[in-house]
Amino acid sequence: MTKSLMLDWFKECVAHPSSPTEQLVLVDSWSSFKDHSAIQSVVPPGKKLTIRNIPAGTTSFAQPLDIYFFHPFKAMVKRVTSFVQVNDEDIDFPVHLRDNRLQMISLIFKAPIFRPMLEYPWKKAGYIYSVIPNFKTPVQICFPPGIDSTTCHTSSCAEDSKNAAKKFGNRGNRANG
Repeated sequence: MTKSLMLDWFKECVAHPSSPTEQLVLVDSWSSFKDHSAIQSVVPPGKKLTIRNIPAGTTSFAQPLDIYFFHPFKAMVKRVTSFVQVNDEDIDFPVHLRDNRLQMISLIFKAPIFRPMLEYPWKKAGYIYSVIPNFKTPVQICFPPGIDSTTCHTSSCAEDSKNAAKKFGNRGNRANG
């Protein structure tokens, strides 16, 4: 990302006129994020943006997304992508298209059932103190045990499963052909 793109992002997404009057933004120590005056230059009058930088070298235990979110996020994207690719004749959803992936991610991660999972890394990093209830990951909820082992009712099922396993590294449906 360039500094110009970063400033556009702040202007359009963070400091947008429809955003709250006061905001706190926690960003890493990338040099452009340290230029608070440049960031403040895109904040409209009447808005207050407080910027805090995570110290360099502390991202793995201070950045909530690195603490927990990225692992279940990547697992879910990988699982849905594999499922769609293996079942591409039955599912019309081109996962290679950026907008389709963004829509999938948005629908999955704004579901209320995942709120505790999204709050957990903030608690683990020490930014919030509320009690986080036990939760399941998106893969555990959306792909419960046995979903990949449903009985196949086509004559070529066993061969299709072998080909899918080769193509997708044994991540596809396992059929009982």
